[in-house]
Amino acid sequence: MSDKGARIERAADAIEEVARRSTIAIAAIPRSEVGTGTLIRWRGRRLIVTAEHVVKGLSPANLRFLMPSNVPPVAVDRETILKAPGIPRNQTTEFQEVQLDLPIVDASADLAAFVLDDSVLREGAMNWFDLQPQGTTPGEGETVLAIGYPADLAMVTLDQGAIVFSSVEWTKIAPPLPNLKEFDPSQHFLAKYTETEADPDAKPGGFSGCAMWFHRPAPLIWPPNLDIAGLTIAYYPGPQVLLVVRREALERFLSDHVGSPHLKLSNLSRRGDSRNESVAETPGGFGD
Repeated sequence: MSDKGARIERAADAIEEVARRSTIAIAAIPRSEVGTGTLIRWRGRRLIVTAEHVVKGLSPANLRFLMPSNVPPVAVDRETILKAPGIPRNQTTEFQEVQLDLPIVDASADLAAFVLDDSVLREGAMNWFDLQPQGTTPGEGETVLAIGYPADLAMVTLDQGAIVFSSVEWTKIAPPLPNLKEFDPSQHFLAKYTETEADPDAKPGGFSGCAMWFHRPAPLIWPPNLDIAGLTIAYYPGPQVLLVVRREALERFLSDHVGSPHLKLSNLSRRGDSRNESVAETPGGFGD
């Protein structure tokens, strides 16, 4: 590998490590489904932000969380995981219960946020990404990074538990496509799910709630100067693109709701109740 290639690889590793420490898995009990959460600090408050449908209808007592480990996971290709007969328990990290109040939600935007008490999750490898107001989503062609927990890589254990694997997705912001149900280019952007290029059967169910990260250049300073372009909420299997809430829309949700009285999940319905219409490509979300 050339010096330039080695530098690019080290830079990518550094970016992935920063994003990894701000990414968690969220498991729903008893649905045995997994989504993703993003650790954000917004105006001094620590949040777990995810897609609303990941936690829809669930009490926080029915959720379990897989926090980042202190040591980066070993990189393994998809084919190796799919062929593996099992994983030794001593190489896994357990999900944990976290004492949380009901999340603040906006079902129409498919966004949810848990506001953490000061005493909760104070120790560990977590990095609460400091989201600065007035951020913007970069333009088409920008390289972005997502880290999620695809359901098609999960393994069921002998005691009916599950082992999940994080997956790193480097892709680019794609141009808008026509006839995509629920896609609003003023609220969303699209990104190709590149795993399907090597494995046409790959499905990103479980990526819902993960941030799309990008490197924001800074004068004179290279280190991983990351920012969030948006939050993944669904997938269109036809064109094989992820549906992502734009940064501007994510900030509106946080500005409007964080600090307000909690909204009850039972009083809100999931967006897109007419998903069975056949006039347009319909996105698949958590558990689809």
